[in-house]
Amino acid sequence: MESQQSQSEQLFLNRYRLGRNIGQGSQGQVKLALDTQTGLKVAIKIFKHRKMNNLDFLYLQREVNILQQLQGHRAFLKLIDFVHNIIYVNGHGQREVVSVIIMEYANNGSLFDLVQFFQEKYSENVIKVIALQLIDAIEHMQKYKISHRDLKLENIVIDANYNLKIIDFGLSIQETLNCKPKSNVGTTPYAPPERFLGKEYSGQKFDIFSLGVLLFMLRFNCYPFTHSNPENSQEGGSFFLFSENRQQFWQLIIQNEKLEELSFLDMLNQMLQQDPQLRPSIEQLRLHPFLQQNNLYESRIQKFLQMRKEIMNESIKKQKMLQKNQIQLHQQKKENNEISIEQIQQSKSQNQSNQSISGELSIAHQYPLANQTIEKHKSQQISQQIYSNQCQKKTINQKLQNLQQKISCRLADTKAKKQLFTQNFNF
Repeated sequence: MESQQSQSEQLFLNRYRLGRNIGQGSQGQVKLALDTQTGLKVAIKIFKHRKMNNLDFLYLQREVNILQQLQGHRAFLKLIDFVHNIIYVNGHGQREVVSVIIMEYANNGSLFDLVQFFQEKYSENVIKVIALQLIDAIEHMQKYKISHRDLKLENIVIDANYNLKIIDFGLSIQETLNCKPKSNVGTTPYAPPERFLGKEYSGQKFDIFSLGVLLFMLRFNCYPFTHSNPENSQEGGSFFLFSENRQQFWQLIIQNEKLEELSFLDMLNQMLQQDPQLRPSIEQLRLHPFLQQNNLYESRIQKFLQMRKEIMNESIKKQKMLQKNQIQLHQQKKENNEISIEQIQQSKSQNQSNQSISGELSIAHQYPLANQTIEKHKSQQISQQIYSNQCQKKTINQKLQNLQQKISCRLADTKAKKQLFTQNFNF
């Protein structure tokens, strides 16, 4: 058994070259790595045993089992391997025991990245396609009685072909007759109120509620409420205040937002019901009128996501260049100041030299030819110093102008591309 374990450990260490951190899952740290056999980048989720208790090990085994069952569907990352109980050298050079899940790497970030970067509100037409993709994924999970229990923008990633994929099954559960969820888990603004009650609940209706919050976020770029804890039901931003005043809440949305389809609000209202029994099932949700008239093809949404990601990457690259240019600009100004100080020091030195020449002049009065030679030497020295200072100043000013011009051009180019993007995708 030990030889088999050490063999698995050696195979893992030889095959994968670990790189930077790319995320933090609910139960483990995620790193980017290079698969030396295929040359492809992969995501490796690392579980450090020293930080885990018995429940954490149960969640780990459950996550692996669930990922194995969901393989083959386009909405889930490919599971490459699971290696248990190996020695890993961390960033501080310390050796520790870990388990790792090796998965496909979704290289285009998450929906959260796009929403945070652009700070824009998606149209109902875009949300329809995104909602249908996620409903398809949840429906597939429910065939195996699997509930995710942590659906949020951060856990919806975009793969190389700009398809949406659900990640991080660290809090997921597979319901059976003898295993019903009742844990207080999930991310607070996305989680339904029943998770606080300490009683068994439906994981499927839990996911419907979280999906409702996620779609609200995409359309309005804010949470509908901050928490759903019954103990703080009268606190500002509470789900219960929202629930008690939901008619006024939706009326304010209608007054302040340019909605194309009011049926979208009706769908959200059903998904965000306090009573889980009043929320639609995933099959009922698919048949909601809002999702029936879909005029956008998935390929168009993929192009939409691709253009956004390209603009975001280019903007980030330009921001790094601007920071570099600004550092250079600061350095040039610093050098300019140093030259000015040097000029002052040279001026003082020149004054001292002049005083020395004045002493010589008192002697030179007795010798007219020597006097003329000293004056000529003094004049040439001053002229050369002035010319040298002027050349240095001119060169530095030219460099500063060039850097400022580059910064202005890059900012204008980024702004123009964002405007063009908006015109091309005015859904």
